[in-house]
Amino acid sequence: MSYRPKALREIVGHTGAVRLLARLVDHDHLPHALILEGPVGCGRRTLALALATALLCPQRQAGDACGSCAHCVQAHAGNHPDLSELPGRREAPSGLPVDEARAVAEGASSSPLLGVAKAIIIPDAERLRGASANALLKILEEPPPRTTLILTAASAAGLLGTIRSRAQVFRLQALSEAENERVLGLRGALSRERLAVPPFASLDRVLAGFDLAAVAEVVATLPSKAADDDGDEARTPAAVQRACLRLWLVALNDRVRGGLRSPDPRSAGRALDQLERLHRALADLDRNHPPRLVLEALALGK
Repeated sequence: MSYRPKALREIVGHTGAVRLLARLVDHDHLPHALILEGPVGCGRRTLALALATALLCPQRQAGDACGSCAHCVQAHAGNHPDLSELPGRREAPSGLPVDEARAVAEGASSSPLLGVAKAIIIPDAERLRGASANALLKILEEPPPRTTLILTAASAAGLLGTIRSRAQVFRLQALSEAENERVLGLRGALSRERLAVPPFASLDRVLAGFDLAAVAEVVATLPSKAADDDGDEARTPAAVQRACLRLWLVALNDRVRGGLRSPDPRSAGRALDQLERLHRALADLDRNHPPRLVLEALALGK
């Protein structure tokens, strides 16, 4: 069960970005299109949802949603009529469906149904290509009044130039290990006892090279079922393990990033190579690859 925030104040981390966004909303200076750019697992989509909720709230205070009015309740439940969310990479691994992009574009031209504002969230916007991109480009070129497009991306450089040039970029940083633990508590999706301390020793050996024993150790540590308070009985063991491994790899990514600041060019280069491999592994998880195969590919450097 994914975590949906009720307000910007519930966002973990990104203090500077959250304050800036709230101030822009409060003064009605938020750009009509913006890109939340940051590494995998930093909470781009969660922040996008919180920002959209603030825009739709008629009783917001200091640029943030009240969290309790009918608008906030609907946005939190995911059924607000003026909030459109295109599917992310997990829901649509092969790309953004053209028909959904066109439907959003057509709906954006109408006035807000509840009279406050309209918000459109486009996660993993790097995938906007061809007909899907063309369908949404018109909104960027001629933004309808009271409509805000919130795009998320690992890197704004990966977006089409025609889209990137029409949106303001807000850069997010990776969450710290402490912040990741707080996110786990909020999501309540998996057992904190199993996930709070990733098996870094084994994961470090996996990154160091093809080590079948290390791969087996990490796989053996993965949970076999969701926690009792998961709230989603339909989750398969494979889905639970992919979610768990994703959190561990994001935490490992944070550790490896520190190597980029090494004065030794070889150490910095090794950290960059490892980060690229970790990003490929996270992309494989998004494509629903089995955790063992993801770890083996990570060890091989493929």
